[in-house]
Amino acid sequence: MAKLTEKELAFITELIGLEQNAMAKAEFYSKNCNCAEVCVVMDEIAKKHQARIEKLTSKLN
Repeated sequence: MAKLTEKELAFITELIGLEQNAMAKAEFYSKNCNCAEVCVVMDEIAKKHQARIEKLTSKLN
């Protein structure tokens, strides 16, 4: 794998932060909503954000 430039590293790091924030919000809504269907959807969204975080993190290694 080619070495990342500083700009690419900063971009990936920022994206990871955004994904972590979105995942935390989705997890919060999943745990605090009253509608079971919405809770399931929010949990699925949180898992998708987690998968993106893992994929982005793998680019850093």
